[in-house]
Amino acid sequence: MWDRSCQLFHVITGTCLADDIFTSKKIHNESYFYNTNTSNFITDEVIDLVKEKHRSYSRKADEGIILAVEHEFDIHPDLYYYVLGQLGWKRVKHNYLVKALAGALS
Repeated sequence: MWDRSCQLFHVITGTCLADDIFTSKKIHNESYFYNTNTSNFITDEVIDLVKEKHRSYSRKADEGIILAVEHEFDIHPDLYYYVLGQLGWKRVKHNYLVKALAGALS
């Protein structure tokens, strides 16, 4: 249980659940995401490609792969926040991120 709480991070503040337990904060489970890549489809290598050339990849996206990436985000909701954290982005439009990932996969 402790290992899992060390891997959960708050969506907005980025603080670890294990730390928040000891600071007496009010904890809402839906506010934390699992900070590990849970996808076999969107690998860390693909995320690195998006980090380097996201503008060109967002233009190369194919409709079928866009739907596959959106489906992957639906299956693994924590994956969206994991990808944002790996890219180092704070704000991005959901559609742009999906297109950039789809372009990198195609």
